[in-house]
Amino acid sequence: FQAYAAAAVLLAEEDPALFDAWFAGLMEAERNETCLTLFAPSRFHANYVQTHLLERLRIAVQRCDGRVGKLRILGP
Repeated sequence: FQAYAAAAVLLAEEDPALFDAWFAGLMEAERNETCLTLFAPSRFHANYVQTHLLERLRIAVQRCDGRVGKLRILGP
C-alpha cells in the first residue's frame, strides 16, 4: 500500500490543475511508520512543494493514512 498513491487521487479530484502542475511529478521514495519521503523531479520542484504546498499534501496523506505525521520532499 502506498500512502501517496491514495492521497494523489484525492489531490487530483480536489484541484486537477494544481495536481498536474505540482503533485503528479512526485513519487513515493521511502516510508517508515510515521514519515513519508517523496521524490520530486527537480530541486526547484521539491522546494516549491515544501514551501507552498506541504500542508495541503500532508492533510491529503493523513486522510489516507493517519499514521504519517511527517513528510519529506527531496529533489535530485
